[in-house]
Amino acid sequence: MATTSIQIEVPTTQDGKQEFIPHDREQVTMITCSPNMKNIVTWSYKDNSAVCWCVSDNQQKLELKHKISLENNKKYKNYDKYFVYSKQLSKNFGDIKNYFTVSDDKIEDAIRIKIGIFNFKTGENLFLNLPYSEIIVETLAFLDGDKLIMISKDPLYRIYIFTQENNKFIHRSTTKMETYDEKIFLSNGKLFMYDENLGSITKWDINTSKFEAYFLFDNSFDVDNMKLSDNGVLLFVYGRKRVDNWYKDPYPCISIYSAEHGNKFTTYKYHDKTIIIDAVYLIASDIGARLLIVDHKKNEKEKKYQYHICDPFAPYISIENNVKANKLFEDFEAKSSELFENKYIIKNDKIIGFNNDGNLVIKGLIPDNDNWISYLRGTMKDFNSIFISSVSEKIIDLIRRTIDKSKETTEEATTDVYKEYPKKYFVTWTLKYEKKTFNDSMRIILTAKFKHDKIEQADSIQIVPEAYINSGEDVKEYVKECDCLDNDNLVIVTARSVLIWTFNAKDYKIELNYRWDNGGDSWDWNEENSKEIINLFYEIGEKNFDENKFDIKKLTKKSYFLPPSSYISMIRYDHAFIQLSDENRFFFNELIEKHINNKFFLILYGQKLIKDIVKEDEDMWLRKLFDGCIE
Repeated sequence: MATTSIQIEVPTTQDGKQEFIPHDREQVTMITCSPNMKNIVTWSYKDNSAVCWCVSDNQQKLELKHKISLENNKKYKNYDKYFVYSKQLSKNFGDIKNYFTVSDDKIEDAIRIKIGIFNFKTGENLFLNLPYSEIIVETLAFLDGDKLIMISKDPLYRIYIFTQENNKFIHRSTTKMETYDEKIFLSNGKLFMYDENLGSITKWDINTSKFEAYFLFDNSFDVDNMKLSDNGVLLFVYGRKRVDNWYKDPYPCISIYSAEHGNKFTTYKYHDKTIIIDAVYLIASDIGARLLIVDHKKNEKEKKYQYHICDPFAPYISIENNVKANKLFEDFEAKSSELFENKYIIKNDKIIGFNNDGNLVIKGLIPDNDNWISYLRGTMKDFNSIFISSVSEKIIDLIRRTIDKSKETTEEATTDVYKEYPKKYFVTWTLKYEKKTFNDSMRIILTAKFKHDKIEQADSIQIVPEAYINSGEDVKEYVKECDCLDNDNLVIVTARSVLIWTFNAKDYKIELNYRWDNGGDSWDWNEENSKEIINLFYEIGEKNFDENKFDIKKLTKKSYFLPPSSYISMIRYDHAFIQLSDENRFFFNELIEKHINNKFFLILYGQKLIKDIVKEDEDMWLRKLFDGCIE
């Protein structure tokens, strides 16, 4: 087994203190960060050196640690005895990101022809035990837990995994690649292999070497890059679509997949074929998800980077739905000669880079987490649909309030849920308890008023099923809790289920988006079934569960997305809802049809929906679902 090492030489003063000048904006070729954003390293092609920085615990500032110079190592004995070649790098260092990496434990690979592994916390050099004395390196990367991954194509196409032990990195395993036609991408501890001939992408967990997902991909695309979102939910694949006519330029595109299921949510195609896509990110993933796209036009004398945001889950993303987001980067204007991904880091809604004053800083990309949606709607004029994963907490809170009220006496539990719920941004919801005529039964009327600068529309529906009205139950007690979500949807906890309503601004119509129940005609809101209810949204575990002490924020979510609706009970009990016009609406039917016809719902819940439809032997729904899949 071969070893490689490069000594660290740090300039010092007479009293032994470190003395060096960190890179300035003009010198830096690249910035990289560790998997959990604990450490930052800047690399300069001008003086062949790396400067190491530590990120504060609250991720608010950077602390300067070491400067490592590769040029100063040539005088050392055995400098060339064992080494690893990197593939030839051009002077713009567009590919240096593949060979320059840092771990959370302050261990760094600084690569330019030779490999050096440094502990910049202690200033010590670590040894690397190689399986061969000479390897042509394609990619190096640290994983969470400080495993080192090395990918080579010469002498063999292999993936090597190293672990740290006794100040050394020991070669632990090798994965053989089947064909040289495959392109390999590393992202967030996952390995993606793209086979150009088959037009397919496979996802593997590097730590376990297990296959995780398969992605169908159009092999008429030239793939420039693919990477996971920071939360691991989405896979972005971007490049250029080849065209049949030789005189036509290929156009740029971005495909967005579910990283778990392998299904494609959407593809974004640029009409302007001169656009170059520099980077793609998912930002504000929990509080109002947005796809951030960075691009510029080719053949410009001075690159002018453009920043756009859009809904990452829209079935079709058009240029008209893009919202300019240059304001987010007004303090980090990239210079004309800079490569965006090399000199800036965007991770976990933080941006690390050189500001307009030339200082390396770390800053929150999102202006204000608590008012992000208000910023989107008000400042950026983004009127597209907003996805919020954190609504699970609001739903659980409403359910717990319902359980708490069930313990109280009737007088104490009386709460006026029949009121107006002021709009968060565009929709004002009103819940009324009223009679249509003197002899008629009491009804519950839900009204939505939609209003922004150009449009004002409203819709009203009756939300109590006919079967409940005729059951003799007090209709007023049908609604238990109610609240407006940050994305303008309305959550209602009823005597039988939990409902999420939305206002369709295209058709100006109230629609049912989700419905959950316990599979029966009623749901007793009490402590005995609280575990079952919460388990719809979170993994709470079976042991030591205390309803009064548990903390939602410490629980593990089952999914980034809301759980599938209770399809079986909706198929079995397709209740009629008598409307003000004496016509019936079948909201459960409408919801199932919506989930079949909407690509977003079909990707997330299609498997569960098929299973429940087959279980209930519903041929009509099965035909509709298969037709929707084909479309």
